[in-house]
Amino acid sequence: LLAYQEIGKLEDPPFTIKMAKILTPYPGATAREVQNELTYHLEDAIQRLPQVKRIKMSVSRPGLSDILIEFKDEYQAQDLPNIFDELRRKIADVTPSLPPGASAPIVLDDFGDVYGIYLVLHGSGYTWRDLYDTADTIKKQLVLVDGVRKVVIDGEQREVAYLDISRSKIAELGIDLRQIADVLGSQNVVVDSGNVEVGDDYLRFSPTGAFQSVHEMGDLLISSSERRLIRLSDIATITRAYETVPNKIYYVNGQPGLSLGISMAAGENVVAVGRSVERRLHALLPEIPIGMELASVYNQPLEVESSVGGFLVSVAQAVAIVIVVLLLFMGLRTGIVIGAVLLITVAGTLFIMNIYGIELQRISLGALVIALGMLVDNAIVIAEGMLVRMNSGMKPTEAASESVGKTIWALLGGTAIGILAFSAIGMSPDNTGEFASSL
Repeated sequence: LLAYQEIGKLEDPPFTIKMAKILTPYPGATAREVQNELTYHLEDAIQRLPQVKRIKMSVSRPGLSDILIEFKDEYQAQDLPNIFDELRRKIADVTPSLPPGASAPIVLDDFGDVYGIYLVLHGSGYTWRDLYDTADTIKKQLVLVDGVRKVVIDGEQREVAYLDISRSKIAELGIDLRQIADVLGSQNVVVDSGNVEVGDDYLRFSPTGAFQSVHEMGDLLISSSERRLIRLSDIATITRAYETVPNKIYYVNGQPGLSLGISMAAGENVVAVGRSVERRLHALLPEIPIGMELASVYNQPLEVESSVGGFLVSVAQAVAIVIVVLLLFMGLRTGIVIGAVLLITVAGTLFIMNIYGIELQRISLGALVIALGMLVDNAIVIAEGMLVRMNSGMKPTEAASESVGKTIWALLGGTAIGILAFSAIGMSPDNTGEFASSL
């Protein structure tokens, strides 16, 4: 019972995606230039890694090289960090030979996050900024819950300031667009302005003049070719908005929203963590503005609780059926003994699973159900053999000895065949074996 309370509970066993993606921007280059000057050299370096199974996908598009690598199946989760480090070293070695206009290659190797809880925050009449501020407040509280690994906000829209500039005006004044961009880029830059000691005091200089709003951008002075200073608002209309083409938008019942993905720490009891998250969300309700709502899209703790509860029902049904059938045909004592053996064996299995860090999930629960069938079958064969001999006048000890002696190898053989049939799946050296290793 103690092990059942402490043991990790998941929907599916942990699984490692043995892939990595390499993205290399090459602004201004055509697809052919990206292929010949960038992708070719990166592929050549990647293929020297002995752990690489294949380059699964290689796409050279205008301005970007996109390479997807798949590693060999025999490497397990503990091997991949070293493999990724070696991949980065190979990429770093070839980077100096890449064309000057290409950016440094970006290696993406983290595909293992599973968000056990998905929520979407939405509200009619609220701006994207309002939604993000509320979602960020919720995130800061949820990451403090024990067992939560991280919380990710997705679907937020990037805020931008649009400058609609009159080409005729800047041409007349002799102002270059790049000049405006350079002046804007020099604003709001955080720099160390120095310090001074005055007696025992230490004073730090903090420069002022940074933009505090979009409206203040209009007061920026631009130098024209005639050596005159012109306000930016005189030649441009400045508006604050969001990117015209968003990367991603979430909708809930026709209303746009932001998603919050909650990832659990490895080996945690997902059901217990889910309850803690629910309590924290309930405590945060007063901080969510009226009109905003958190909609649950997916709740893994509920799925896990349902699957574990289904297993417990199966155990109870198996024990009840065995006891009832044996009570009817073999007597009270036999039914109680075999039913107790089933419960004790399952309890002992949970205890050992907890020691070795095997979680309750789809595969291990299936293995327990299979084992229940073997336990019931073997126990009934032995018990029935004993009863037949005892009814014929044999002493209980002799009946037990003879019943076991005559069936031991047949039962062991049948059980071993069942174990071997499923062990081939769980001990497979490929991805199937990793997923079903708890079998």
